[in-house]
Order: sequence, then structure tokens, then C-alpha cells
Amino acid sequence: MPAFGRPHQYMNSFSVIRQKRSRAEDGMIIKASEEKTKDVIIDGILAEADVKTLKLWDQNQNPVSHTIVSYHPVVNVRKNDILELDNRRFIVKGMEDPAGTGQFAIYYVLERNDA
Repeated sequence: MPAFGRPHQYMNSFSVIRQKRSRAEDGMIIKASEEKTKDVIIDGILAEADVKTLKLWDQNQNPVSHTIVSYHPVVNVRKNDILELDNRRFIVKGMEDPAGTGQFAIYYVLERNDA
């Protein structure tokens, strides 16, 4: 059964956090620090990923758990950035501009508690 709500009821603001990484002496990449950027996704709609999306991203060995749709995308979001909503954190695994105009964005993310 579809969910109906008021306009803007499902829109959330996501903070963008950039991870700085460094390389250890043995060559392993480790997280050095995190830096909160000035960029904010002001109108993101968070949804669980559908079965087709889950299978597609699992085949690429890059699992996702949710999608975030934005009507005013932040162009500076990169793969492996963290999107934060209240106390929930999502690692960006990929992005898509479905219209090709730069006005919309779909972020494919993985929710992690230890990110």
C-alpha cells in the first residue's frame, strides 16, 4: 500500500562529511580524519533500495542499502563521502543524474554505524 503524506514531509537535510585517508607503512589505506564540508543536501528523500538495485550493486561487489533522491543536488559529493542525517551515517557508493541536466540526483548509499 503506498504511503501518502503532506508535501515536503519526507524531505531531510543531509550533512556532507569528507573522509581524509592516508597510507600506512605496509600500504594499507586507513582513515586519517573527517572534515564536515559546507555542502548540505537540503531536500533529500531517503528510501530503502529496491530488490533490483540491491542485486545490481551486489554484482559490482559494492553493496548499497538505501537510495537518496535530491531535487537540488550537491555537485561536490564524491564516492566514499559520508552523508549524515541526525545520528545516522551513510557512505556514498555511487551517484546518478537521471535527467542529465544537473537538477536531480540519486545517491546510492550504504548505512553504516561504524563509519
